[in-house]
Amino acid sequence: MQDSQSLNRWGGVASLYNAMSYFAGMIYFLLFVDYTSARDPQDKLALLVAHYPGIIAMNLIIYVIFGIMLVFLVLSIHENLKDGANILRAGTVFGFLWAGVVISSGMILNVGAGVALEIHQQDASAAASFWHIISTIGDALGGGVEILGGLWMAFISVAGLRTRKFPASLHYLGLLVGVAGCLTIVPVAGEIGGAIFGLGQIPWFLWTGIYLLFGSRNPVDRQTQASSL
Repeated sequence: MQDSQSLNRWGGVASLYNAMSYFAGMIYFLLFVDYTSARDPQDKLALLVAHYPGIIAMNLIIYVIFGIMLVFLVLSIHENLKDGANILRAGTVFGFLWAGVVISSGMILNVGAGVALEIHQQDASAAASFWHIISTIGDALGGGVEILGGLWMAFISVAGLRTRKFPASLHYLGLLVGVAGCLTIVPVAGEIGGAIFGLGQIPWFLWTGIYLLFGSRNPVDRQTQASSL
């Protein structure tokens, strides 16, 4: 029981961190860097050169640390929902895969950014082409297609509804967000699916984190009390 509560605390903190990392990423890239204004590879390279230290730090926050925290959250949710839901096993695998892919994306982007700056000192055009390739790979792994995250959220939401742990409304939200993430694999639905997935994960992470920290001990306590009778 103590191990479960400790894992819930880690999972709760991880979930809240991941919600905050979404906020931080949106604020930084939309307001400070204005990344959406970059229309071509040269513009994107110019933003990288101008904001290199901040972009490196933000990639660590929203990709590498996010993925590490996600591992703790996947473990915590698996521990809470493991009884009576076989679909959770597949969901947990997808969760770990998602964490690994997100971490890889951040490392590729940061290493690639450093190389792009080195190339930029010799050939700005070649650097722009190189950074365009690297950022495309990073985006594909870290957010352009959210099939892994979508499957994880959809499967754990179904598992949660079956086990009746966590609020049902939280699982319905997770199912909606998860399906939206899965839709990003379809090009025509990628933009709307990605928007719903990204924005929908913020309240889901917040709600899940709060529940793991302050509400998840109730089911565990009831099970412990029932087994002792």
